[in-house]
Amino acid sequence: MDLTHWVLVFFSSVIVSFLIWVTRASHIQLAVRQGLERAVQSAHTTPTPRIAGLSILVGFLMTVFLVQGEAKATLLLLGTAALPLFIAGFLEDLGFGVSPGWRLLAALISAGLAVALLQAWLDRIDMPVVDEAFIYTPVAITSTILICATIANAFNLIDGLNGLAGSISILSGLGLAAVATQAGVHDVQYFAYALTASIAGFLVLNFPHGRVFLGDAGAYCTGFLLSWFAILLSNSTQDLTPWSLVLILFWPIMDTFLAIYRRRKTGKAAGLPDRLHMHQLVMRALEISLLGKQRRQLSNPLATLIILPFAAAPVLTGVVLWNDARMAFIAVLAYLILFAGTYFLGISIFSNVKRRRVISIENWQSGAGTKAPRLRGGDSSKWQT
Repeated sequence: MDLTHWVLVFFSSVIVSFLIWVTRASHIQLAVRQGLERAVQSAHTTPTPRIAGLSILVGFLMTVFLVQGEAKATLLLLGTAALPLFIAGFLEDLGFGVSPGWRLLAALISAGLAVALLQAWLDRIDMPVVDEAFIYTPVAITSTILICATIANAFNLIDGLNGLAGSISILSGLGLAAVATQAGVHDVQYFAYALTASIAGFLVLNFPHGRVFLGDAGAYCTGFLLSWFAILLSNSTQDLTPWSLVLILFWPIMDTFLAIYRRRKTGKAAGLPDRLHMHQLVMRALEISLLGKQRRQLSNPLATLIILPFAAAPVLTGVVLWNDARMAFIAVLAYLILFAGTYFLGISIFSNVKRRRVISIENWQSGAGTKAPRLRGGDSSKWQT
């Protein structure tokens, strides 16, 4: 593999991202008119282009001109399969209001197309009882489509801070490339490095200042491509345990499961957004304890930097345990407990701090005090959960 390839992919992505930024006045008003900048999960305050997923796709598809043979054919088929999902996400990013249900349908269609075009699907997940069901092709294909659509959506859910989704995607891409190198699956290794280079080009304008955003098209398609790299890698070698792939894609998967859990617990529709993802808790904790809400331009990228070492840990574990099913499964359970435990502990601390501050304000307003309390991080009455 030639380093020149990655340089071309990287700069192609940088150039497209830059063009999106300098032409923002001509396309950003669509999203502003549709109120996308006021979304409940928004972690930014100024209108920003949300179509930079285009730069990642353009950069990645540059590799079509750089490879030959079966790898070229696989890339073209993957790009074709991703089109329904990309179009649905891109229309949403432009402000045309594509509902979560339609975007989910597009993800399912794209996953189904990939199965049909590539003639590939998961044939095992290293669970004895479940693997017996995967002997039946309809079960294996249906499971593959659902898993692929879920992972595509998972990467969209973590796209909430400057650099977060892009950086975690790079970690996952590098993890898959490392496993592909150990397993000798060179096509997947090439694809993963190419996508990583393309995402890195996007990050030049996304982190730390957030001049362009990944958007639904970029996040969905990044998750879609990474999930298919994992599927192709699993099909190429029986030595690989799927549990290592779960570790490599761990952070977005766990964040999605927690989102589903809390929305069902509160009676909300699974497709409705909220502001209780792990990355949002970290950012808001920084604002409450140290920075104040008025310094979001600092708390936003700082939260990303805090999260990345924790997101990298399961990826590294998955690379090390790529061919050890038992230990990889134990690692998945351990990280699941750590992630969920940390999340619910954070929720508990956050709720207690908020409750104490609300009581303090109520006491002061009722005349219990003669002086307004000093609240670090700004007025707590502005905080919502």
